[in-house]
Amino acid sequence: MYLEYLYSEERMAYKMKAFSNLTIPSVIANLEPFPTAKWMIYTSDECPEIYKNELYRITSSCPQIEIVELNNGLKGETSHWLTKVEELKSYDSRFCTVRCDDDDAIPQGLTLNIANTAIEQKDPFIYHCPNGDYCQISKEGDLVMGYPVPNYPWLLTQGLAGVDLDIRGLGNHRTIKSRFPEITVIENLDLRYLMSCDENFTASKKVFVPK
Repeated sequence: MYLEYLYSEERMAYKMKAFSNLTIPSVIANLEPFPTAKWMIYTSDECPEIYKNELYRITSSCPQIEIVELNNGLKGETSHWLTKVEELKSYDSRFCTVRCDDDDAIPQGLTLNIANTAIEQKDPFIYHCPNGDYCQISKEGDLVMGYPVPNYPWLLTQGLAGVDLDIRGLGNHRTIKSRFPEITVIENLDLRYLMSCDENFTASKKVFVPK
């Protein structure tokens, strides 16, 4: 029953629409200034071929995006990711890991701002953009802007980044600050993320009001 819901035609239509119109454009724009950067997308062998093929099509224009197909659902995702993080740690240079939901847009200019901050901030740090806006993608693929997302007391995942840190490995984003008080959190109040709203598949569906 869970897989039927997960890969239902209606849900996947929303996911692919938000992913192709919001997430991927924001990711590619943030990869462009850094040719050696990589973005990994995990998919499962349980995912229907039609959606996997669409995923490859959407990302084909950006060689910096790597699609990793995992057997047995998504088992092995953590071990694969940790292997990649260990590779980053082995290089004689600083590195950055970034989180992003698969239907939202990370802030434009995020990676450049992180790189500039890392020049002054020598210790490992978390980079957070707390401000964003609700939005929807119309049936025609147009962006419909909503009002600002209210400020939350925790760290949000839309572009949450760790410099010299595995941001994914820090666990639940809502409790990172309380569990790791020794890690500096640097906030950028100017950059804005986009949070997509759908009446069926997002928790933010009830709060969306178009401007």
